[in-house]
Amino acid sequence: MHVMATNADKTLTAQWSAMAHAQTILPFMDGSQPPVLPSELEREIFEIAARSRPQSVPRFLLVARHVKSWLEPLLYETIIFDDQASSLLGGLERPILSKDILFPILHSRPQLLNHARNLLLPFSSFDDGHLILPHCQRIENLCLSISYKAHPHLFSLVLTLPLKRFYGALGPLFGSLPRVDLTHQFFGQITHLGLCDYPCEIVDSEFWSGLPLIPNLTHFSLDSAWLDAFPAVLRTCPSLRVLVGIGLPMYEGPPPGLGTLPNDPRFVMMDLSSEDSDWQIGTRTGNDYWARAENFIAKRKAGVIDPLQYQLKE
Repeated sequence: MHVMATNADKTLTAQWSAMAHAQTILPFMDGSQPPVLPSELEREIFEIAARSRPQSVPRFLLVARHVKSWLEPLLYETIIFDDQASSLLGGLERPILSKDILFPILHSRPQLLNHARNLLLPFSSFDDGHLILPHCQRIENLCLSISYKAHPHLFSLVLTLPLKRFYGALGPLFGSLPRVDLTHQFFGQITHLGLCDYPCEIVDSEFWSGLPLIPNLTHFSLDSAWLDAFPAVLRTCPSLRVLVGIGLPMYEGPPPGLGTLPNDPRFVMMDLSSEDSDWQIGTRTGNDYWARAENFIAKRKAGVIDPLQYQLKE
């Protein structure tokens, strides 16, 4: 979901661009000497501050050269790329990196992108993905906003990434959803898979029974419109710890096809107001919808809440 940027958002993005490249370190205003702390303690303090307030990292870079050397990698640990300069992803606390900001870095200091571990790429920027991904070969957490257009070249680059978490639509990557090969190396290290594909294509039941072929899969989510497939997923995937149906019913009473699903505590239904914002929260605090679903499941198993309560309402 995109919303118009506020003046504060635009200012923050401008500071990211200017300060990330700054070489001049601001002196203390009163001319006094900085306090002397053990280097390890000083670094830990700055890193805690940077991770708790990522939007302030560009300012921290101006404190001292050694602080810049510590924190600059954190500046690019999570990349949210979008060349729609007039928009921001709703609720994000990190500035959007557009072409004007990111591409000069790719040209002058591409090694900085080796620090990237999380990447959010909206569909509007897919055409630029092939320029970014070759420099981000350590991405473990990838979010591709929904696109109904095939992007085979982009997929060939995604295959080189050591992904552990993927959120997006598989159909456009493989050409169509029925053509998705769950034995493909793409799934080799995946533990968390958020499927954004909507059931507009006929998918054979064998597709769902093939999920155990993903060797490390423990967390799986998909649109609640796929509810009929959920029993097969739970039945054939004993190693699955969390199955989330995204989207609560708009009416009272159980949705069609619910059946005995509430009997399995791994099954959760919940709403997400913004998938992109939730992804960003996960990269910053770890409290994404996966973590909240895990906590909800633990409470069901412990009897803290009704074991048959499957709807997580936030």
